[in-house]
Amino acid sequence: PFSAPMSMVAGQIATFLVWTIGVAVLTWLICKRTMTKSSSASEEYFSGGHALSWYVVAGSLMLTNLSTEQLVGLNGAIFKDGCLAGTAWETFAALAMCVTASVFLPRYMKCGFATTTGFL
Repeated sequence: PFSAPMSMVAGQIATFLVWTIGVAVLTWLICKRTMTKSSSASEEYFSGGHALSWYVVAGSLMLTNLSTEQLVGLNGAIFKDGCLAGTAWETFAALAMCVTASVFLPRYMKCGFATTTGFL
């Protein structure tokens, strides 16, 4: 088996830590400058205190749908079976998410709801 030199492993760990900490600090700074405080903790947690526009929340919704199951497992199943039904399933799921994000989310945010329970 291949074993990397210790300096290479230490460099990889250092690179990972620097980038992770850098992204965390940058995210914190951006959020601190752009987000306003709301009076309700549920509003801040679920909708960013209404300081985020609907397309940012929609992008978060879309990216939350990505997981290892879609990126690795589904591709492996399709390769094994040779059946592209899994691809169609994910494509239509993405279309449904786009409709949800572009049609319903702006209305949801405009009405000031913080949770689905509040909407119902």
